[in-house]
Amino acid sequence: KARADTIMFISYDRARGSLDVISIPRDMYYHEKGYDKGDQRKINAVYGRKKEKGCVAAVCKVLCDVSADYYISIDYEGVEEIIIGIGGSATNDAIEGVELEVPFDMEVGGIKIPEGKQVLHGKEALQYLRYREKYPDGDLGRIRAQQKLIKAVLNKVQYSDLPVIVDEAFRSVRTNMPLKYMVDYAVQFKNSEIKEVSMYILPGTAMYKNIGGYDWSYFFHKR
Repeated sequence: KARADTIMFISYDRARGSLDVISIPRDMYYHEKGYDKGDQRKINAVYGRKKEKGCVAAVCKVLCDVSADYYISIDYEGVEEIIIGIGGSATNDAIEGVELEVPFDMEVGGIKIPEGKQVLHGKEALQYLRYREKYPDGDLGRIRAQQKLIKAVLNKVQYSDLPVIVDEAFRSVRTNMPLKYMVDYAVQFKNSEIKEVSMYILPGTAMYKNIGGYDWSYFFHKR
């Protein structure tokens, strides 16, 4: 069954003009009754068995029973299409791609991304988001890289283009948020802009836990 590759909880405060993003490590230990195997005790496995609504419920529980009004789910192809829609292609690029400092040479999915300052387009940006091999802290390093790309996209996007971008992106996602609401939020961003973007990683520690005679690697959340 498919598992969630990336999980984020996003909160937008319209009055303050602030956007807060909390990344939930996909290997976070999360044990539900009846799912006792080692690989079933990771929060990303919840998506595989209960899809979006189950994953939302799990995240809300982890975050001390906060509420979540909407969810947005997107697959790899959708990520690529949206980034291309925002950044264009290498030959027809509305915002000239997303410029990032790549920390080291990367190769994933048959795509090579050299170390140094690079302009990433759809396919390259997707593989940059997926890569984790050389980060000393594994998935936590990948999460920081993902947050860096999100900030770069937000800094590069013209807020006046947001309603059109949202309309295009709506076709590439699964969500319970009506298109009208997504466009309304985009208009709010357009009119007020985002004054503050804060990125967080759920606090905790990566540790091994023996289950069924095998040492599984988990991320344990510290409240």
